[in-house]
Amino acid sequence: LTLPMSFKIAERIRKAIEKDDYADIGKVTASFGVAEYSKDINSDDLVHKADKAMYRAKLLGKTQVCKIE
Repeated sequence: LTLPMSFKIAERIRKAIEKDDYADIGKVTASFGVAEYSKDINSDDLVHKADKAMYRAKLLGKTQVCKIE
């Protein structure tokens, strides 16, 4: 998947989670971080980039998707 496609999918998942009301716990929100793989990075670096993007989303107010290219 491309980064823009991954971003859109994460955004759809985020919205679906946010709109539901869960019986035992009520409303739930989610933040996502997406990153793009390239030949120049290994899997650990990819996970680190996605993790960094997720923490950026949380720092910017939660309930959002952030990406790192």
